[in-house]
Amino acid sequence: VYLTTAHGRLIADSQSSLNRGEPRDLPPQDADRLVAAEGAILTYRGVDGKDSLGSAHRVSRAPWVAVADIPVADAYAQVTRLRNMTLLIVGGLLVVVGLIAYRLALLIVRPLDRLTAAAGKVSAGDLSVDLPAGGSGGGGDLTSVFNKMVGSLRDHRGHLEGLSKTDSRTGLSKRRH
Repeated sequence: VYLTTAHGRLIADSQSSLNRGEPRDLPPQDADRLVAAEGAILTYRGVDGKDSLGSAHRVSRAPWVAVADIPVADAYAQVTRLRNMTLLIVGGLLVVVGLIAYRLALLIVRPLDRLTAAAGKVSAGDLSVDLPAGGSGGGGDLTSVFNKMVGSLRDHRGHLEGLSKTDSRTGLSKRRH
């Protein structure tokens, strides 16, 4: 931050370069551009000779201009650092969300794979299938219903085998048995 005349002559600055015997003035064409675009941010050659981003405001009731600037390299370094941190955070969040989604998919797919394999065995006639009770939620409820269905099929098969072996009127064993 520094104070100049309206034509770019340096009066004071926050770096105390006046005390070191290194006063530099703002180039007149840059001073004119800053004054004309008061409050706007412009790129210009600063009092230190480096490209700068800055803005100027007139000091009321004085022929002076207050200028605040930052070297272009520093300004873009901050933007680059912000961009890199943002990309790093977004990338990290995507990885975390992806891992959570993968874990949830496994929690859903594993019980369904077990149910599919068990249903294949039941359709082939193997009623000895008994799935372990799943957790809570839809998968656990579906497993419980499947186990009840297989148990009911076992009971009905046992009842039918009993009917095929005995006469329903007499209760005696049939001839083939």
